[in-house]
Amino acid sequence: MDTLNVSFENILDAKDTSAEAFGDDVIVYHIKNREEKQPLNNSPSIRIDAVFFIVCQYGDISFTVDYKNYRLTKGMILSLSKLHILDDIRIGKNFEGYALIISDKFVLSIVEDMQIIKKLTTSSRTSPLLMLDNDKLQLITDIMERIKRGIKATDHILQKELIKNEVSNFILEIADITYKTKLENKNENDTYKENSQDSIIQNFIMLIMGHCKEQHEVSFYAKELCITPGHLSRVLNTFSGKSAMKWISDALISEAKILLRKPDINIQQISEELHFGEQSSFSKFFKKHTGVTPIEYRNNMLREK
Repeated sequence: MDTLNVSFENILDAKDTSAEAFGDDVIVYHIKNREEKQPLNNSPSIRIDAVFFIVCQYGDISFTVDYKNYRLTKGMILSLSKLHILDDIRIGKNFEGYALIISDKFVLSIVEDMQIIKKLTTSSRTSPLLMLDNDKLQLITDIMERIKRGIKATDHILQKELIKNEVSNFILEIADITYKTKLENKNENDTYKENSQDSIIQNFIMLIMGHCKEQHEVSFYAKELCITPGHLSRVLNTFSGKSAMKWISDALISEAKILLRKPDINIQQISEELHFGEQSSFSKFFKKHTGVTPIEYRNNMLREK
């Protein structure tokens, strides 16, 4: 989980953030941001390398997941697998909540029924936000606190099993909430249409995450999905308010930001990895979408470390 472990506290940038870690398998953050200050801007892009949750108790927090904007308010939870890119985190001044990061191997060691994990990660890919009522919110935060206590119980002879038990409880509760939410939102008259559109969205996201560096045209993705470029853009606009071309551009910017945080790679190499014909074309594209040049963005990131 190095990607998150190294940079997550800096990204949160909250006034009072405490963390408890059980090796590289489980990390729990309790986040409070009570200062009268502006939300965090220009946070670096992160490729999720773990199962990851953020729970909002108060206030709000916004971010981009797989190039789509989301905002958490009280009672909402974000659920992500390692197949996502997290970007543009902005923490409101009154935000309070928890973040839980669990390594894949730890999840697999406690959940034998793989269908639960498949349902959880599949549903979160197109709809990573869940709404909790007050009772469920209290239940989830209580489990977070018990995980923290388990991590602190270093003298417990069965500490690992203690933590596994609470993480298992957490995952099972999230799976239950996810399943019930899907049932509540299901409209029998629109089942086929929704399933068809969900399939297009899920497959497009997987394609764009795997091919956006070398494939910059909508026609490629439409052809892979066996639909027209116009139909692809209509589905994506309905889902996110963004055209297919905007999705591709946002994906490229996120990939560029991740690469620009690596000081051992120069701008020309990044331009080539992202399949821009010339460095000047990449720089022009990056500035158009971010307002700064790649060099300026890199220098800003280095100064903030």
